[in-house]
Amino acid sequence: MNHEAAWQRFEKCGKGMISLKDVPFPSMGEIQQVDEAGFKKLAKRWHPDKFLQRYGDSLYPSDKETICEKVKQVFQGITNARQVARAT
Repeated sequence: MNHEAAWQRFEKCGKGMISLKDVPFPSMGEIQQVDEAGFKKLAKRWHPDKFLQRYGDSLYPSDKETICEKVKQVFQGITNARQVARAT
């Protein structure tokens, strides 16, 4: 399943409690294949502050730190991939 389909399914599940396994993190391969509009969409979705604002209260306390760290890593990957794409 691609990231976009997994994300749509994640959003449709509602606002129940979210564990680490529930969050559909994109792979670096998926991130590197997006165009400029895709980078903007992913950057909004995975910005750590925005993610926490939207889902922070629903994260299981035992998974929250790990999820937040992974969100930061994904956002950094998006930022790096966007810079590489612009340089080429």
